[in-house]
Amino acid sequence: MPQKFFGAARKIENGGSLTILGTALVDTGSKMDDVIFEDFKGTGNMELVLDRSLFVKDEFLAILISINQEQEDDLLF
Repeated sequence: MPQKFFGAARKIENGGSLTILGTALVDTGSKMDDVIFEDFKGTGNMELVLDRSLFVKDEFLAILISINQEQEDDLLF
């Protein structure tokens, strides 16, 4: 399902790209959340992971730097 949705822009004549920004809650204990997350996980080209411990301390931009990267970050340079 996600692949069809994300490929929709390319199927339109003179179509370009489709940019989608989404969020997902993980570690909720819900099996359905896990299934949805795993289905969409492989379709994106960037994943931003937040650090819960920084968030709890009210740290601004609680980004977990060690995990975040582009899937093809070698192409950026």
